[in-house]
Amino acid sequence: MAGFISLMNPLAMVPGLLSVLKSESADGASAGMFIIFLVLQTVFMLVAAQTRNTKMFWAMAISQVISLAIVVMIFMKGGALI
Repeated sequence: MAGFISLMNPLAMVPGLLSVLKSESADGASAGMFIIFLVLQTVFMLVAAQTRNTKMFWAMAISQVISLAIVVMIFMKGGALI
């Protein structure tokens, strides 16, 4: 059960990734919000490493990759930070 719960964060981010991928512009997407997510995911990943929680560590690592991909795509499509 805990493994499934750990994967909820990356799974919840997939629709945002698909939305940015499918759109021709970055309208409505906030890079700043995903940068905040990236910072929080980094903090939780460090906590997971410290507590040796491998499921949470890898869930946050996957979430970081998704967040970073979204931020890069927003900027590539001419989006703003806010």
